[in-house]
Amino acid sequence: MLNFMRQNANSWVMILLFAIIIFVFAINFGPWAGQKPEGLPYAAIVNNKQISLAEFSTAYTSQLARIKQFRPDYDETQADKDGIKHMVLEQLVARELLTQLGRAHHLRIGALTLADEIKARVFGPDADFDNQEYKRRVHGFFQTTIPQFEEQVEKELVAQQMADVISTPVFVSDQEAKNSFIDKNTKVAVDYIKINPAFYPTTPVALDQVVAFVEKNRPQIAEYYNAHLSQYNKEKEVRASHILVKFPSPDISADEKAKLKEKAQALADRVKKGEDFAKIASTESDDLGSRAQGGDLGFFSAGKMVEEFSKAAFKLERDQVSEIVESPFGFHIIKTTDKMDEQKLTLAQATNEIAETLIKKELQDAQAKSIAQEALAQLKAGRALDKISIPGLASTKDDALKPVADQTTSFNRTSAYVPKIGKADTFVEQAFKLTKANESASEVFESDGQFFAIRLKSREDADMAKFETEKESIKTSLLFPRKRAFMQQYLTDLKARAKITYNKALMKDAEVGI
Repeated sequence: MLNFMRQNANSWVMILLFAIIIFVFAINFGPWAGQKPEGLPYAAIVNNKQISLAEFSTAYTSQLARIKQFRPDYDETQADKDGIKHMVLEQLVARELLTQLGRAHHLRIGALTLADEIKARVFGPDADFDNQEYKRRVHGFFQTTIPQFEEQVEKELVAQQMADVISTPVFVSDQEAKNSFIDKNTKVAVDYIKINPAFYPTTPVALDQVVAFVEKNRPQIAEYYNAHLSQYNKEKEVRASHILVKFPSPDISADEKAKLKEKAQALADRVKKGEDFAKIASTESDDLGSRAQGGDLGFFSAGKMVEEFSKAAFKLERDQVSEIVESPFGFHIIKTTDKMDEQKLTLAQATNEIAETLIKKELQDAQAKSIAQEALAQLKAGRALDKISIPGLASTKDDALKPVADQTTSFNRTSAYVPKIGKADTFVEQAFKLTKANESASEVFESDGQFFAIRLKSREDADMAKFETEKESIKTSLLFPRKRAFMQQYLTDLKARAKITYNKALMKDAEVGI
């Protein structure tokens, strides 16, 4: 087992186990290990087996340290928002359940195997074992006793073995690997005409059309209303501009802060004396994102800005300028330029507006589809892209909505995004129906709200002579997510059958599953 683990350090087993059982021996023995925790007696009890508060504390602290390596500004407040405590505890519970299951199936780690693993972990696979150095490292680096250290390593290995046994039935067939190889290595490029319905204007909708539509389509109108609630139920908003004197870092000294406040006060004084706010913001503000707009931030609701900024902006009257406001970003001088009251429209109040919107969309879609069909007919006739003639295509107006005639670069069936098209699952599906015998699509299709007519530009089929050499690596890449999903489901079922008691006081901010 250990040889297998070392030889397959990057295999699905090791990756999966370190994902599910993140906190291995190195982070389960810290300054709390072996001590009787004060206050809360446990983090969780799993089938009468306790996960100590000490073990949880070590795991949680280590996880935060790990995140901070990539995000230095990460703190416990953000960790609470992200549910890190809950995640850590669930991972420890998962490990405990696997260990208990392994014990129930009489999985044991032999003394020589355990010694070999401990030596590899503490000294590396090639170094010699030294008993005195072993004790020093366990006591000093891992800060625990030798028996506790060895017990935890042994528990972890049992959990790893159990995960290996559980996932044994999961496999990838040769045919699945072959299909994956073909999907990744067969590539197409297409000529396309893209028609955006929003480009084409519609005539005004008569009231009798609206009334007739409402009578026939009330469920559709209700569905649209529920999908666009934010459009009909708006919070109170303000529009504000600001001049920012930015803090260079979160840990700015008191002296530095005082100097920056003096600078901000000088700018505020210029505004009070009548200088144009927007002109000062455009030359002096440290907020490069709004500087070009004279400090304008547009409309926003209370929760969209940091608390200090938001409170000040909402207290101001229209065209009133604040005193200096301090936030985590720096010192702000704020000018509220407009206000918008809270807006709440019921379904009944919004019905006619929605009906008109849907009528116009139907008309635009029908027009766009008809124009796409014209384009497809020309593609089928063999006309070159630069010779395609449809309404709007020759427009010189700089409009992102106008029709497009272009070619993609090559992409495969597994592409999440198509070059020049973006995320378009339907586009990929339709493109791979094209063959050299049937180069043009049989009909236009809609993808992401736009209509397309396409024609095959080139197709490169997978070189099946290379499949055998790549088959095993393909199987491995397919096997990991499949086994991960299987293990996640297995652990979910295992937890449902287990008796698990969580310490709710410890998990104040994590309600899910507690």
